[in-house]
Amino acid sequence: QSFFFTCHLYVYHFIGENKTWDEAQKYCRENYTDLARVSNMTDMERLRKSTETLTEAWIGLHSYPGKYNRTWYWSLPGQEFNENQTRWDSGQPDDHGGHLENCALINNEKWSDFPCNDKHQFICYNLVSGLHQLDDDSVKNESDVWIGVFRDTWRWSDGRNLSFSNWEYVEDLVDGQSNKTCATTVLNRAGKWSSADCNEEKPFICYDGEFNEDLTKQFSSLRGSLTHQNNQLIH
Repeated sequence: QSFFFTCHLYVYHFIGENKTWDEAQKYCRENYTDLARVSNMTDMERLRKSTETLTEAWIGLHSYPGKYNRTWYWSLPGQEFNENQTRWDSGQPDDHGGHLENCALINNEKWSDFPCNDKHQFICYNLVSGLHQLDDDSVKNESDVWIGVFRDTWRWSDGRNLSFSNWEYVEDLVDGQSNKTCATTVLNRAGKWSSADCNEEKPFICYDGEFNEDLTKQFSSLRGSLTHQNNQLIH
């Protein structure tokens, strides 16, 4: 199994000026590194402590809703999801009946995708995540229980995929719900994340720290490509 190194020492900067998400991203890139991203709860706590202001502020999460823009993750932060190390049942994942199915059940060691708002039993270990945990004898014979595999369309502004999440409502993860495709942290509600219209004007949080220029270029290229595809669909 592969793990990302998640002990990042970002320096967070709360900016009290109201801007749209795109304007905030531009400001952060010109003056710091980028809009804030977090890798774990330690980062989240440090972000919350970066300001005494109890308000809603943009962070560097952006969603591109659509069936083909989703990426699978393990729910355990820092654990890489490898498409070559999966145990999907035959014909899975399939978005059965044309419905978006973004979570996974295990049944006799095989996975199937299911809607995340279905109700099933589950196994905890920060929800079972990683093949080494699924090989545990206590898990192997379980049937129709949730495991820690999910997919969504959210990406960090600097190009990183989303693994750790801190959403206040599961509805914020549902693809195509609305035009709320940018994320905020709600500082007076323990920093929980919420989605909002990217054109709303809000304060925002930038960060200084580790920066990967190649990933940022890939993100910018992805945005341009997806915008072009969406314009073609509209016209």
